Amino acid sequence: MGPTFGKAPRIYNWSFDVQREVKKFMIEIGYQGNRGHGLNSTVDLNQVNPSYLYLGSLLSQTITAPSVVAAGFKKPYANFPDNGTLAQSLRPFPQFLNVWSRNSGQGQTWYDAGSIKVGRKFGDWQFQASYVRSKTLSILSYRQIFSQSQVYPQDFYNLTQPKSYLPFDLPNVFNFLSSYQLPVGKGKRFLNTNNKFVDAIVGNWTISDTHNYRSGGLIALTCANTLGNGVLFTSARMCNNNGATLLTGQNRTTLDPNNPSSLYFNNTVFSVPGQFAFGTSSQYNGRFRQPPVLVDNIAIVKQLGVWPHGDSNRVRLQLRADAFNPFNRTNFAVNGTVGNANFGRATGPQYGPRLITMGLRLYF
Repeated sequence: MGPTFGKAPRIYNWSFDVQREVKKFMIEIGYQGNRGHGLNSTVDLNQVNPSYLYLGSLLSQTITAPSVVAAGFKKPYANFPDNGTLAQSLRPFPQFLNVWSRNSGQGQTWYDAGSIKVGRKFGDWQFQASYVRSKTLSILSYRQIFSQSQVYPQDFYNLTQPKSYLPFDLPNVFNFLSSYQLPVGKGKRFLNTNNKFVDAIVGNWTISDTHNYRSGGLIALTCANTLGNGVLFTSARMCNNNGATLLTGQNRTTLDPNNPSSLYFNNTVFSVPGQFAFGTSSQYNGRFRQPPVLVDNIAIVKQLGVWPHGDSNRVRLQLRADAFNPFNRTNFAVNGTVGNANFGRATGPQYGPRLITMGLRLYF
């Protein structure tokens, strides 16, 4: 347990919204903010200080090895085992392995989002559209309790370095929903008739659609951890960011999974650090994410009164057809494993192909 163990976290939320009707358009502009402090985190108090990295492979040798003794190192205490490594002897608490500070309260989060919503009804057609621009950052806060080890810093002596995006950060999200009742049948503009048979066929049809266009999900940047057991005893190691251009210029529509040279990412952007070095990147790079995802859905619904009662239908039959991804858009996922031979190549769909379903439902 560390010095901050057990302290209650603090989360601060604030927001404001402005609504205005302009020529029958309902417009809403808003901002939402969030800051979290003292959040649950897990910190290893027994990592070897990175200042010893200059020793290189000597760290993995035993404390009694001639080369270690010649370098001026000795047992940290009399009963330290002869086969114990130099790295183990250099731990702050050499008699123990990892010393985890659970719920250390060093996690922080930052969230800011601006949004705009527009809606209006035009007779039988109504729609609502929204756009959200957001940013979500954190340090030591994402699922770090007990066995949930998704986020650990590479250097426990520098706990500000792992500040990064949260894995579910989506900076751009656009939604559009609309519904249109066909103007035919009883009480409508066309074929307004009291003929129940005709109305049963042409009346009460509704077409609705939803569209969700969003940024692709972030890809974690982690490299093979050669600083784990036997060196610094770190739990993770980041990659190097070489500063090259990240995207090749290909997009989700031009990627060819069958062509090895069809790459979404430039394979020289990131690299694996040397055996005894930390990486320079953060765990999540704001631009290192999957291609954008475009999701469309369309539904056609027919309501049929089976047992009329007054002005309502106590028993009605609903027929509907739903088309998911009706335009069969390409939404490839991309391999983002640094050092993998297929880095940057399309691997499979993020969203499924066109799917059409039909159904019949009785309401009573």
